[in-house]
Parts: sequence; structure tokens; C-alpha cells
Amino acid sequence: MIPKIIHQTAYENKNEWHPIWMHCQKSVLKQFENFEYKLWNDDDLDNFVKEKYPKIYEEYKNFPGHIFQLDCVRYLLLHYYGGIYIDMDVYCYDNFYNELKGDVNLVESIGDELVQNSLMASIPNHQFWIDCYELCKYRVKNFKLKPNFLAPELQIETDENNNLVRFISGPLMLSDCLKKSKDPIYILSYKLFNHEPLKYSPQLKTKHMQSGMWGKEIKSNFDLIKMRDGQNIPLNEYYKFAYKFKTSIDLNNFDFYKDYSK
Repeated sequence: MIPKIIHQTAYENKNEWHPIWMHCQKSVLKQFENFEYKLWNDDDLDNFVKEKYPKIYEEYKNFPGHIFQLDCVRYLLLHYYGGIYIDMDVYCYDNFYNELKGDVNLVESIGDELVQNSLMASIPNHQFWIDCYELCKYRVKNFKLKPNFLAPELQIETDENNNLVRFISGPLMLSDCLKKSKDPIYILSYKLFNHEPLKYSPQLKTKHMQSGMWGKEIKSNFDLIKMRDGQNIPLNEYYKFAYKFKTSIDLNNFDFYKDYSK
């Protein structure tokens, strides 16, 4: 049985959170109020790997980007504890625990991804997560990011690096592990576990709001752009500005129960 544990990862300082995270976290806590809730910051995650997986700690620490650590550690959390991992920018409309089936659950994606790693559920000690870690480790060693990782002024190379991150440790890697897995993996339907921030229907269980916050590299990138475009804009307000530019969503007036896609 999948344990009734919710895992989320975020910066320790809530002033550095993307504003969408606050809304989404409240929805998770509301829908899963009787579940054990674990919010992991960077130090917590570092100590977790050091204590529970000491043999791989050094290689984990030497991954060339924070995002690789964040991706990989979520697989290790599910391997060790089991439960449900939910990204901080996933809004929960319902307690979907009874929708989970079997030992491992992944959420369906679209485009070149079969599945997302934004929401996953599992029993403890399932081999699938070790296979994910091992493939991450192999790809980290054999596929290199361009030196100007996520540099804002070099959008083409930035996009190439984003795709590499998806391939090395993110949804494309997870999709490849799914293809190779000999164990049954249950896929949660895209229609119910949606990835399009503007869409809403009463049937939705969750919606991935796509904040685009990928670890320390993205936060540093936001800081650089903020300084370039307007040094006096508070970080929280700049997040809102950038999010509106990306998604057309005004977080000051957004209703999670309204369909903006039409």
C-alpha cells in the first residue's frame, strides 16, 4: 500500500518562493489534511541523502547542477519512504489518493514526454526509483550542459540546456525508465491531472501551474534579469510579472476555478 505521506521540496526562506507556490501548497494541505506532510528544504535533502544513501552521497553532491540533485532526490524520497511527491506549483482540487493503483503511479504528459515528474506516488523500496537514479547518474556523466547554463541573453542555448535537463534527470528520463520497466506502472490521466494552467473543469484532480522554478540556477537567473530590468522591483512582484509574461496569468486576480483557455 502507498503510504499516506506527502513530499514537497522548497527553499527554506518563504520570501524566495514563487507566489504561485503559496496558493498550491495551501491546496495540498487542505486536500491532504490527514496525511503526514514533509516539506524538505535543501539542507534537509542533503542530510537525507547523506544519512540514508551514504554510498552515493559524494556523486550526488558532485552533480553539475542543483536541478539534477532536486530531480534525483525526489526519486530517492519515494524509494525510501514511499508516498506521494507533488511539485510546489501543482494545485490540488481533490484528494486523489483513491485514484492511485498498484505500486507506482506517474502522471501522463503530452508532446515528447510520456510522463511528468511533477507528481508521482509509490510504495517504499520499489526498484523503479533506483533504476531512475542510475539512469540519471549515467546521463549526468555522459551528456554535458553548455557552460552558460540558463543564461538569459542566449535563449537558443538556454532552450537546448532546458531540453537536456529534461533528458538527463527530468520527464524525458522518467519516460525512458517507464519504457524499460518490467513492472506495471499506473498512469494517471492527463485529463484529470492537467498541465495547462489556463484550463479548468470540475473533473480536475490537480493542475500543474508551470512556475518554471528549477532549483538555484533558475532563481539566480531571475535575480540577474530582475537587476537588469528594474533593480527596485521586489522579487515576489518580479515573479508575478515574469509569470504573467509567460502564461498570461495575473496572479493578483486569478481564479483557480475558472477556465481561461477559451
